[in-house]
Amino acid sequence: MPERDRVSPDGPRTVRSDRWLLALLVVCAAAYLWALRPYGLMLLDEGYVVHAAERMIGGELLYRDVYGHYAPLLYHALALAFAVAGPSILVSRTVYIGLLLANVAITYRLARRFVQPAAALVPASLIAIVPGQWSKATVGFAMGVVLLTLARALERPGGLRCFALGLAGGLAVAARQDLGLVLLAFSVAASALPALLPQRYGEHGPRSLVLAIRRVFATAAGSVVVPGAFAAYYAAKGGLEALVHATLLRAFTQRSAYGFELWSLLASGGAAPEGRLAGAALLAPLAVLCAAGIVWIWRIARRGLDARSTLVAGLLVAALAALSNVYYQLRVLRVLESALPYWLLATWLLAGAARTAGRRWPGARGNAVTAGIFACGVVAAGLLVWAVVAGVPRIDPGDEYTGSMRMRRLDEPVDVRGETVFVSWPLREEIRCLRSVVSARVPPGEPIFVAPLAVLDYSLLERPNALWMLLGDYLPGDYLLTATEKDEQMRRLLDSRVRVALVDGFWLAAVRPYDAIRRTLLERFHPVQRCGGTLVLERGEDRASVALLEAALRAVRGRASGGDLVVMQELLARDPTNPFAHEVLGRVLVALGRTAEAVPALETAGRLDPGNPEPLELAAELLLAQGRRAHAADLLARAESVRESPATRALRARLVPTSSPRGGSAKGD
Repeated sequence: MPERDRVSPDGPRTVRSDRWLLALLVVCAAAYLWALRPYGLMLLDEGYVVHAAERMIGGELLYRDVYGHYAPLLYHALALAFAVAGPSILVSRTVYIGLLLANVAITYRLARRFVQPAAALVPASLIAIVPGQWSKATVGFAMGVVLLTLARALERPGGLRCFALGLAGGLAVAARQDLGLVLLAFSVAASALPALLPQRYGEHGPRSLVLAIRRVFATAAGSVVVPGAFAAYYAAKGGLEALVHATLLRAFTQRSAYGFELWSLLASGGAAPEGRLAGAALLAPLAVLCAAGIVWIWRIARRGLDARSTLVAGLLVAALAALSNVYYQLRVLRVLESALPYWLLATWLLAGAARTAGRRWPGARGNAVTAGIFACGVVAAGLLVWAVVAGVPRIDPGDEYTGSMRMRRLDEPVDVRGETVFVSWPLREEIRCLRSVVSARVPPGEPIFVAPLAVLDYSLLERPNALWMLLGDYLPGDYLLTATEKDEQMRRLLDSRVRVALVDGFWLAAVRPYDAIRRTLLERFHPVQRCGGTLVLERGEDRASVALLEAALRAVRGRASGGDLVVMQELLARDPTNPFAHEVLGRVLVALGRTAEAVPALETAGRLDPGNPEPLELAAELLLAQGRRAHAADLLARAESVRESPATRALRARLVPTSSPRGGSAKGD
């Protein structure tokens, strides 16, 4: 049920149920998230912070000795936790749980500005049930901490609360630069409003420009405390320039490297690459934002600014600032990470609709309509949760990205520094393979090099990183590292003791040919084994294996030649049990248009490397094009037994018999 229309000067009246409902919610959320703590490994997003924190407790300075472009708060929080409890994946997850629980409590307290306690449980529960990628919990925290202190500063204005608002804004900047800066700027402006419009904010007395300036100054003063503390720390360590360069200049350059894909989603009629259900979920935040913006403008035109309208404006600003995070990749995980303002805006809209219904139909009928409105909201939220958790259809390639009960699908145990973490079967096999290869080739304590999408491999394999960099650019361009920095890092790589490099095969094929990192790996290292999606490279020339790698890269781009075919046949004559060579042979034959000959080679690759479904997926696609449906179905079933992916779903949909014009069905072999 909605709160009464006018907010009291002290904010929503706290009732007894607030205390026990919030306590119960936090306890249940903690139990739920704690049970999910050992599930999943995110080799890039999680490893990027964990590996840096491990090096920080070893005495290295972030940004100067180990590169990062995220804001410093999470790095330092993990480093502090590791210093106390030791480097650990589960310890890092505990820190993430703490952030998520803070987001849950903040969401409840903000929702109480609009609805009664029971209704406020819904948006707060959603933050816990489908939180999105855990390692990005700072996104919700950066928004929530500012919005809650903004609400309190508007409801009872004063210098101390304005200082707290600035403090929260500075904390948000240290947690997430872009969102923090936007919300801090809004907060500084909003802190002046109660002094300029005192009657609308529950204050007494005339307008006072002097008071407005004092409160703006108090907010600004609070905002420098946390960033100032970090700046002082890094200045004392000689790393202030590196801090500013990485977290401000480089971080915003990195954001601009990704396209804003909302327009393509709208042009497709709401069909995202993950499916129409995912497209609908991705468009939901935009619909909520537009509806809330229209209602807010209508409310301002009728009633003017007050504490509630300004708080809703803050929600709109937060939601708008988060749009770039939502739509730079068409994945539902981007909605979940930035969902806090959207859940609250939806709550505000439902509360307004319920109030309108109550005024139009007083009595039992109005109560029934109000209950129906909130029931519809709960059902809609439940359907979205079901879609995300159940994944029907699968709306994202990784279970970890939802941060939800869906992670329980990961049931293969992997030991990480004495702790058991559960992953998918292909990832477990990849880790097992990498550990076997690296332990045979790299003595304990000797460094390795990982590029660029699996930074957590340093921790999984317990081998140090000899370089400042954590990863190179995985898209064309020089937005994470400049060309000069890449050249310097590759010189350090060649001057170091590193003998083995682990490289993501897709990145190796997709990045620009003149990229210094890729060029160094191609010229100075050669492939020795493929473990899942990772190529293991060893320093030194081996023309046969280099020829294999070069043929693979040309085949991926569709530029293979007859010479590549001859090379592959010669390699397989010497080593017929090499699954990577069979896969490359199949891809070379596909590039040459000899698809019928490619299928046996791809089948052989799948048989020799059962943990890699990609050759089987490609073979099934070729067989479908040839009309050999039964054979394609068999290979597809083998690929699906390893993993379900957008590729296997698309192939499965093509295998479903289609109705003929006379009511029959089309069948293959």
